[in-house]
Amino acid sequence: MRVSGAYLVTSPGSVWDTAGLSGADGAIVDEFVAGPPGAVLTALRWLGDCLVVAGDMPLIEPKVLDALIDVCHEAGDKYVACVPKVGRFLEPLHAMYRSSFAPILNAALSCGATSIQRLLKLLARSGTVAAVKPETLATKAGLSLERVLNSFSNVNTWRDLRLVSRSLRRKGLPGC
Repeated sequence: MRVSGAYLVTSPGSVWDTAGLSGADGAIVDEFVAGPPGAVLTALRWLGDCLVVAGDMPLIEPKVLDALIDVCHEAGDKYVACVPKVGRFLEPLHAMYRSSFAPILNAALSCGATSIQRLLKLLARSGTVAAVKPETLATKAGLSLERVLNSFSNVNTWRDLRLVSRSLRRKGLPGC
């Protein structure tokens, strides 16, 4: 099982911003406008099973994504999602979701739940979501644990941007 297309889920007012973006096969308007849970639900409704990755993760390792897809595929229909777990924190925007997660997520949103993190932790405890260890992904991807963990890095602050920039320069890539 491999990725067959790349789509952006965007808020209703931002679709025009994606028009000239290279590498994307299209943009999908988030009909729920409920943050990450709404974006994931929108993707599931439009695309079915999908790999979700946040747009603020510049150090994503394609081999980590492939490993995550493989882990989920090998589990068959046992899980509605396969989500990396770093310590006590799940990475819901670096995860593989099955279309069977859509009704669960829709019900949660209908009840006013806005934390996909909380929902996934609850489902992981019940055995419905696979919480995938970074070590598993490192082994399957043939990468160091550090590279797997770096793949989850996102940029939310100026400090984050400096850290990512430093990491890119260490790899010999242009940073900010």
